[in-house]
Amino acid sequence: GLSGVTQWRDAHKIESQLLAIPLYSALAQYDQQNYARLRDILVSGIQKGRPLIEIQTDIRAIVVGQLIGAYLKKAPDEDLIRYWHSQLAEMKHLAKLSPQHCADFAFPQFANSAQDLQRLLPKSLLTEDMEALAAVIKGVATNPQGYGLSPKIQKDFDAAVLRVTRAYPWALDVVRSPAHHKDDPDSLCTATIALFSEVLAIPSSNRSGAVLRYMLGE
Repeated sequence: GLSGVTQWRDAHKIESQLLAIPLYSALAQYDQQNYARLRDILVSGIQKGRPLIEIQTDIRAIVVGQLIGAYLKKAPDEDLIRYWHSQLAEMKHLAKLSPQHCADFAFPQFANSAQDLQRLLPKSLLTEDMEALAAVIKGVATNPQGYGLSPKIQKDFDAAVLRVTRAYPWALDVVRSPAHHKDDPDSLCTATIALFSEVLAIPSSNRSGAVLRYMLGE
């Protein structure tokens, strides 16, 4: 989402380019404090001549490490489901390139180096990722949801896990303790894709959304 802004040195021009990106436009409208944090990293980085990949890495660390989790556990059903479909599409594309790329995307805390997603992913997937996340931000601001556990949510979650473990008996251990499998990118990638695919396949958006919020709110 940051490609094309490096030509600017003027802070106002940089910001106008930034606001053309759905994610940052949504943050500017609904979460001004975090928008200001990311804007300042971008503006100061470009003005200091830092490589764009370094700026992207710093911004992604905040977005992925701090912001997304807080948003996803409160997101409305349809926005949350759309976002996770975008993530699965990216993981599946990366898995075809290399299981390590997929694992680094799903678990960036275990990655040895920053990923250049602008190079690894097609523009269409990157655009949908940004637009889906922007919809999540708006949804949380306008229609926040709870993320507690109920017997119905537990039943749906357990059924999804059962379907995954029937196909991959080892997957539950990977999902529960990913750090123990950080040197096995194929297992990390396969288990993550399998679990979220099963949850997204629950035949009701409110049930699927409730399970996703529960998973992310634990």
